[in-house]
Amino acid sequence: MKRQPSQTANPSALRGVVYARYSTEEQNPKSIGDQHRFCRKQLAVYGLEGAQVELLCDQEMSGELRSRPGINQHKAGIDARRWDFIIAEDSSRLFRDPAACLELVGAADDEGIRVIL
Repeated sequence: MKRQPSQTANPSALRGVVYARYSTEEQNPKSIGDQHRFCRKQLAVYGLEGAQVELLCDQEMSGELRSRPGINQHKAGIDARRWDFIIAEDSSRLFRDPAACLELVGAADDEGIRVIL
């Protein structure tokens, strides 16, 4: 049986990942930290502030790219069932292409991993 986050689950027993990305060297690298803080606040809204969370990111990489170090780690983590949930500030942080985003979300859903966007 697959574990899924729920309101009755003990948040400290849950494992999650925050994904953050910015596109070019012309953008502010601090946006990674800003996205991480935003997602942490959202976790509190969902009652998940006590969860174990790791951060994956891609810096200076377009969301159009299907293969990026951070997103590839995401895919491997989904396959390994490493997390109970994935959170990102917005779906565009994962991918600019809606089909690629849906593919990643679908793979997570197949493994019982909740996606919060």
